[in-house]
Amino acid sequence: METKDGFIIRPIKETDNAQMARLIRCVIDEFGVSRTGTVYDDPVTDCISQSVENVNAEYWVIDYGGEIQGGCGFYPTKGLPGKCAEIVKYYLSPAVRG
Repeated sequence: METKDGFIIRPIKETDNAQMARLIRCVIDEFGVSRTGTVYDDPVTDCISQSVENVNAEYWVIDYGGEIQGGCGFYPTKGLPGKCAEIVKYYLSPAVRG
């Protein structure tokens, strides 16, 4: 777990799923991205913590005062060469963007 100026970067927990899903959908709406066929309507968005269990994947969140401000992970997406992973679901709240 990394801490900087009150921000905690840590692995996602099941209790973070709802906050992270809400943040992802808000960012999609903020940028006017289509909801259909995107992360917006992907069922995995509501259960990110479970999607990285028991596979060679990780997902980390930025926690500030108990509120999730962002997240990013990697996942060994099917079809990639061995030992390769895809960066997945990299989203930041407008409050923490530079």
